[in-house]
Amino acid sequence: MRRIHHYTILELLVVVAIAAVILGIATPAFSVMMKGGAMTSTTRELAAKIKAARSYAAANNAHVALLFPTGKDCPLKPAFHSSVYRPCLVYKDGDGNWMFDSWIEGEPWRSMQKGIIMVPYPGNEPSASSSSVPKPDDKDFAKEEYDKLWDGLNSSEKELYLVKDVPLGALLKGPDKDNDDEYPVHRAIIFKPNGQLADVEVDKRLRFRLIEGTVLSGSDAKATATNVFTEGTATYLIAKTFTIHPLTCKMAIEDLKFKWTPGSSSLDDTKVN
Repeated sequence: MRRIHHYTILELLVVVAIAAVILGIATPAFSVMMKGGAMTSTTRELAAKIKAARSYAAANNAHVALLFPTGKDCPLKPAFHSSVYRPCLVYKDGDGNWMFDSWIEGEPWRSMQKGIIMVPYPGNEPSASSSSVPKPDDKDFAKEEYDKLWDGLNSSEKELYLVKDVPLGALLKGPDKDNDDEYPVHRAIIFKPNGQLADVEVDKRLRFRLIEGTVLSGSDAKATATNVFTEGTATYLIAKTFTIHPLTCKMAIEDLKFKWTPGSSSLDDTKVN
C-alpha cells in the first residue's frame, strides 16, 4: 500500500515565508513597470492627438486648439486638474485674443493615464488668489497679463497659450452640460490652417512637460511628484518633455532630469545633465 506524504506545519511555513519574500521583491518592480507603462501610453496617445489636431486644422482650413485646463483656470476636481485635454475650433478677436469657437464633433474630453499630469514652468502658473480664478462673466482681462503667465523663460522656447471663453461645464457638471460655464484656459497648443503653430516665432519652440504625480485638492492646488529621487540635498525627477517646431511641427520627446521642490507646482527651468 502506497504511503501518502503529508506536509508538516514547518514546511508549510517555510513555503509561505519564501512566497512572501518573492512577493515583497516583485511588488515594487511591478509598480514601477505599471507607472512606466502609464507614461508611455499617455505619451503615445497625446502625441497622436497633437498630430490629429494639426491634420484637422489643415484639412478644414481652421484654427484648432488642443486645450489642457487646470484647477487654476476654474474649480476642477483634482482628478481633472492638469490631466485632461480636448481639441476645439478657435478664432482671434480684434484685440488679438484667442477665443473659443466650437467643439469638434466626435472629440470628447480625454484623460491622461492615472498618475500622469502636466506641469508648468516656474513663475508661469496663475496664482491661486480669487482674482486669478475668473468667474464665467469676468472676461475683461489684460492680454499682457495672460502673455506674462505663459511666456517661456528661455528665449528660445515658448510656453502654451491662452484661449478665452471656453465652456467647461462638462468637467464641472457632467457631459450634458458640455457648453456651460465659460472660463479661460491657460494651456493650449494652437494650429493654423496651414498646419503650423500659431504665434510661435521661427526661432522658438513650443514646449510642455509630463510627470508622474497627482494634484492635491484645495484652492491652491499643487502638483505632487510621485517618482522623485535625491542626490545630496537636492530632489530630482525625470520629466517627459515635449518640444514642437513651429513650422514643421516635428515633435521631440525626451526624458530630462529636473530639480523638483517638494510642495511646488512647477519644475526648475534649467534641466540637469
